[in-house]
Amino acid sequence: MPRNVVAIVASLLCFCACACSGGAASEAEKADQERIVIWHSYAVGGVEERVFLRAILEVQAQRPDLSIETVALPYSQIVPQFITASQGGEAPDIVRLADSHLTQIGHISVNGVRLLEDLRPHLRPAETARFQPNLLQAMRMDNALFALPVSQGSLSLLYNPALFDAHNIDPPRDDWTTSDLLAAAEAFKTTPVEGIALPLRWSLWVFPFMTSFGGDLFDEAGTPRFDAAGMADAIALTLEMEVGRGLVTSANQIDAMKTKFIAGEAAMIIEGAWNVEEYRAAGIDVRQALLPTNAQTGMRMRPLNSVLGWAVSAQSTNKPAAAEVALVLTSDTVQRAFLEETLTIPSSRAVQQDANLSQDALVAGFARQAQHTFAIPMRRGVQQIFLVMDTAIQLHAVGEETPQSALEGANEEMKAVMEL
Repeated sequence: MPRNVVAIVASLLCFCACACSGGAASEAEKADQERIVIWHSYAVGGVEERVFLRAILEVQAQRPDLSIETVALPYSQIVPQFITASQGGEAPDIVRLADSHLTQIGHISVNGVRLLEDLRPHLRPAETARFQPNLLQAMRMDNALFALPVSQGSLSLLYNPALFDAHNIDPPRDDWTTSDLLAAAEAFKTTPVEGIALPLRWSLWVFPFMTSFGGDLFDEAGTPRFDAAGMADAIALTLEMEVGRGLVTSANQIDAMKTKFIAGEAAMIIEGAWNVEEYRAAGIDVRQALLPTNAQTGMRMRPLNSVLGWAVSAQSTNKPAAAEVALVLTSDTVQRAFLEETLTIPSSRAVQQDANLSQDALVAGFARQAQHTFAIPMRRGVQQIFLVMDTAIQLHAVGEETPQSALEGANEEMKAVMEL
């Protein structure tokens, strides 16, 4: 199929790898190479992509018999394009997927064969023992291991200390409650600065409030419990922040939140590590604190933990080599590079310990936040949680449903999607 994407052609990678050792590969050597195609979703030209491409050079140095081509795709397009490519028999050998992606495609088959390779036959126990068990579990469906986890990420509380200092307001701390958060946001109402910018019509940002009122969004069996006691209180609180107290505005969409923080127009945001380097480049001394505990329940706000990993296509003609490449891309060396240069929280046990002990306050803070998250159950259809909950939040926001009735409807819809 036509690849309307950015590709870094294998010959360039081969040239770079060979140049480091003093010579270019001959035409005969190139002809003997096995082609491996990798799809990723790192932003083109960004720091993450640069670290990734260095890792590819490391793979090429270790396996000069492989000709590696990397293809960049938008995160939102990588799954539909992978499905289309697989149906046409043109799937890449390796693809970067999130745990929610696996719940979307882990059950799909083409001609009776699942789209993704079960990696268990290609790995030794010591090779999987390196990973944190909960993150390895996030790459499993129906016992099959469909990807090797490489990173994790979640929302946390970020703030601009200069704005707190300028207006003599105490900055966030890890022991804050939701009352402290709202009081600080309220204090900024007398200033030209918004205390906090949040996209509260998006469920990803409402989930932490929900977990602080009612625990997990799913029970241990993976059944949704959106209508559990206290969950409606979370939606009511977020709407109160927007409409009742005017602490946030409905215009605070995701991009607007980011723009306001960069412009110094918002003192706090709730976001992950993915834009920190951009904020630093804008001259902001970004700081981080854990999401607060709920002042009513004493429960910590826990955001969704998203796990990303490298999967191998079942259509790959060289699955052992593809699995070996996936191992290099998830190695401790590569994960440390991502941790140090992009603040990406690792999946490796050893590198997670590095993050916990890091002298970089942001790295250590995001590592602490990773201990206070929740995971989605690895079951078919769970990726629809965002659409289902976004709809429920919007129905209440426009006055068509009460928080409880909106959540009861969302719960039934989610069960239907999951075929429970």
